[in-house]
Amino acid sequence: MFSCNSKKSLIFIVNIFCLFAWIVQAGAHAGHSHAEDDPNIKVPAVVARVNGKDISNQYIWGKLKQYIRHQKSGGHKVTPDQEKAEVKRLIDNEIGRALLLQHADSLGIKATSELLEKKIYMIRSDFKSDHQFEMALKRRKITLEELKDELKPEVLVDAVVEREIAPHVKLNAEETKGFYEKNKRMFWEDDKMRASVILRKIDMSQGPQAEEKAKIELEKVMEEVRKGADFAEAAKKHSQDSLGKKGGDLGFFTRKKMLPAFSDKAFSMKVGEVSSVFKTRHGLHILKVTDKKPGGYTPFDTVKKGIEKKIRAQKLKKQTEEYVHHLRKKADVKVYF
Repeated sequence: MFSCNSKKSLIFIVNIFCLFAWIVQAGAHAGHSHAEDDPNIKVPAVVARVNGKDISNQYIWGKLKQYIRHQKSGGHKVTPDQEKAEVKRLIDNEIGRALLLQHADSLGIKATSELLEKKIYMIRSDFKSDHQFEMALKRRKITLEELKDELKPEVLVDAVVEREIAPHVKLNAEETKGFYEKNKRMFWEDDKMRASVILRKIDMSQGPQAEEKAKIELEKVMEEVRKGADFAEAAKKHSQDSLGKKGGDLGFFTRKKMLPAFSDKAFSMKVGEVSSVFKTRHGLHILKVTDKKPGGYTPFDTVKKGIEKKIRAQKLKKQTEEYVHHLRKKADVKVYF
């Protein structure tokens, strides 16, 4: 299943009317063969007609099953009324998408190879490597060219939004600053510590003396680094966990993001201090605190661009809804559900 970063595309930011064709499960179809996640309601083969063009139930049915699975995973039972409400919402979105696609045609907008390549580039960038992207295609049993065909409707909708709606989205400094002040708690950061660790595992196969032996060995390492030996080099030489190769660096962490045994120890120490040997379920450890960042509110200038993106996304969503509503008032729309 592909996942796309919402910051990379206007229509992903809008998050409505898009056809994520690749995420519809292969088993989603009009036959409604019974399965655990199958809806209890019936959905007609054609759910709506927009200016004479039918909207089939395939996408609706697939997304409804995903909705049911999501609700069940959270321990919620889905009633037939909830299923109906979800179908109506999905149909409404699909009508909006169809209107935007038809409007793209009236505007002469085409899904050019340039636009498709740009979209593929954005999707690829969501994967850690080209290999992962290619494996995702193989799992879906789809070629790159077939993916491009699936993306054509989305590219057209993107283009309409970018051309017809986005230019009218305006921001002002007062809005951005006001959002920051009103939601200031969102920008609070707790104290952060940075530390490095050396782990010595306890080999219980060596008998009851194993822990004492490991402790003596690690205390020798502790004394060496307290006398000035390089902690990172000591970690590379003596540590028995995956971080050892990186000098044991844990990076920055807040008190809540680390195991209590580590947090309590690190936050009680000064920068440059090396801890005594302490035990967790993973084994025996020594820590060295290497840096500290005091907590506080992130400065406005640091988060300004992120706030602007958020406000722009909200406005773009609202204006797109209004734009589609205007198109719908002039269109011949029939709904069969």
